[in-house]
Amino acid sequence: MNTNLARHFGVFVLLGLSPFALGQNITSFSNGVLGFETITNAEYQIEWNSDLAETNWRTASPFVAVTATGSTTIVKVPLYYRVRWLNPPPYPISGKIQFIGSSITGLTSSIELSNVLSGQVMSTIPDAGDGSFVFNDLSNGTYHISFATDGYFPYETDIEVVNHAVVQNMQIEAPIVPVSPTNNQVITGSTVCFQWPDSVPYGQVNIQYCPVTNVFVLPNIGFSLGGNSITVSNVAPGRYRWFLQANALKIVNDGHGNFVGAQFPAGHFVDWPEFTVME
Repeated sequence: MNTNLARHFGVFVLLGLSPFALGQNITSFSNGVLGFETITNAEYQIEWNSDLAETNWRTASPFVAVTATGSTTIVKVPLYYRVRWLNPPPYPISGKIQFIGSSITGLTSSIELSNVLSGQVMSTIPDAGDGSFVFNDLSNGTYHISFATDGYFPYETDIEVVNHAVVQNMQIEAPIVPVSPTNNQVITGSTVCFQWPDSVPYGQVNIQYCPVTNVFVLPNIGFSLGGNSITVSNVAPGRYRWFLQANALKIVNDGHGNFVGAQFPAGHFVDWPEFTVME
């Protein structure tokens, strides 16, 4: 074997006609064209490696079986390499505006999307039929998306676009006005009845209350299915505040043919009402 050529070009050809591999002399290798000594009608296999180690030599079709055409055979072999990005930008961000898991129709307010790094801002109005939206032609980066419409809390979040399209459904919530205790209400006795409007969607209602100071440490109240009130006894004197988070419980298809229960945020207070309990 021509070892000088082997070192120079980092490639040689093996003849697999015996239990051991026989190397054939490479006569030329230039501009992607490889020439090597052959015997007419004998078959050869071109192998390659990143170095001259004796192991891990690889083959690449169409060079698994090369039939010689004479005393010298010429084949074109890989010489140039490139790296191709298979999923290059641009990418879209798409989704739907939803309330308790269902699309909102007839929306006329704009959704805004801004590139956090460049500051570029774009906007679109969701589809009136199903609340869907899409922002196309986006590069990789962090985007801030926001939406506001009458009757619901504003929605905003950051979205990372990293080499793929993003689906971002916006689950917006409705503001809830407490019935009792209201802000700065004074309650005499140790029993507190927490009440909220009947309009709160049926589902899991999680009531949390805590003292404004650390004098009294009270646990969160649990949750209630349906209804519009819950009563707590033996509340020590002090100043408190409370919060309500309503979640609608719905049966949905999980995408695999199974129907399962799922929670969707429905609404909450704008602020925590503070109230005082007196003996």
